[in-house]
Amino acid sequence: RVLEVTNFMPPHPGGLERMVETLVSGLRARAHQVRWLASATPEPPGQSGHLFRIPAWNALEERFSIPQPIWGPFGFARLVSLCRWAEVIHLHDCLYASSTCALAVARALGRPVVVTQHIGAVPFGRALDRVQTLAYRTLGKTVLEAADRVVTYSPHVIEFFAKLGVHKRLDLIRLGFEPRFRPPTDSERERWRDSWQFEPGAKTMLFAGRLVPKKGVDVVVEVQRRMARE
Repeated sequence: RVLEVTNFMPPHPGGLERMVETLVSGLRARAHQVRWLASATPEPPGQSGHLFRIPAWNALEERFSIPQPIWGPFGFARLVSLCRWAEVIHLHDCLYASSTCALAVARALGRPVVVTQHIGAVPFGRALDRVQTLAYRTLGKTVLEAADRVVTYSPHVIEFFAKLGVHKRLDLIRLGFEPRFRPPTDSERERWRDSWQFEPGAKTMLFAGRLVPKKGVDVVVEVQRRMARE
């Protein structure tokens, strides 16, 4: 019996949400019992099968692109109930309030905890960057070192936390996804370029991601400027 705890779940956009969606699907396909708890945004609160969406205040993301929803009393009550049900609790990222609360409940109940650390430093701006570093050195370090196991799928995350003085071992486990994309055939490429009225041989660029600073939108803008000049 596995409880997954995240800030959000689809249809909220984000790579973490898609990764956990794939993980939950894979675990259920292997006959594990899985329940997933997250804030309701943008769906209404409620339960849909193994998915549990709870009401949360999400102004930090709406105003500052900081994905840190704040759960209400009902969310904590639901968290305690699901932690009692679970045999292992899987948290995602160490700075989220959902992870901190779930870790505390799990420890009180004697449940083992696994943390997947998806990211290292995320650029928000000078002041927020300093706050983020301080949070990683204090709260983040505490959560990671209190977990039974910590894993990541990015080598740079291991290096980042080692520099911060985190002594907990981070195991590298590569992501596994069902194939979703393939290169287009020459005829498909020509047809799509014609549909967008691209000139033959014109350079094209595709950006796939949310329009937030941490996705490197500034690099996209610079590439567009260079392409325009050429």
